[in-house]
Amino acid sequence: MLVYMAKDPKGPWRCKPLNTKIYDLSVLFADDGKIYAVYNYNEVWMVELKPDMSGVVEGSERVIIPEGNNMGEGHHIYKIKGKYYIISANYAPCDRM
Repeated sequence: MLVYMAKDPKGPWRCKPLNTKIYDLSVLFADDGKIYAVYNYNEVWMVELKPDMSGVVEGSERVIIPEGNNMGEGHHIYKIKGKYYIISANYAPCDRM
């Protein structure tokens, strides 16, 4: 996975590899300064990222939504008015509406 960083949205941007195998993730910059990522398909995992975005904080990986709860992939995590929300795209044919 790659992280792109810039001090200004117009750039210049620099690329930094994130030394982990997580994918289809969303990143949450928490109020306490910590950085979290949610990822995976079906079984949703959360992990804390190092402050410099160079990798995962060891021992922080955990399942936050077990498989079998109709969670797909491409999760997005938000904190709105003190509550956390995860939105997921589920492309499984049997679960489409």
